[in-house]
Amino acid sequence: MRATAQWGVRRTGRSPAAIYRSALAADSPMGRARALVAGLGECGTHQDVDVLLPFLEHPSPRVRAETVRAVRRLGGPLSRIAGMLADPAPVVVRAVKQALRSEPDIVRGHTGGEGA
Repeated sequence: MRATAQWGVRRTGRSPAAIYRSALAADSPMGRARALVAGLGECGTHQDVDVLLPFLEHPSPRVRAETVRAVRRLGGPLSRIAGMLADPAPVVVRAVKQALRSEPDIVRGHTGGEGA
């Protein structure tokens, strides 16, 4: 669904990433933050990581997990993601483990020993 919407926006000559950025910058994207984070993660650039990083502390575990995926996809700081291995929500920890699967040295540095 998002891919179709992004395609439609591109056909009008607009940037879907710009729409996601401005919506995330709004005072309260609550209720749709997860979809906005996912969308920006799909069509944004490395420069968008700074827009996404605050959502790693969002009250919703599903938004935090989606942010982990988006930050990883856009080449964000893996050390910031690894710090979330102790998140109380299993959905977040699973997203972190998946994101860091190919980065065992980063995981070891945050767990004090063996990888996750």
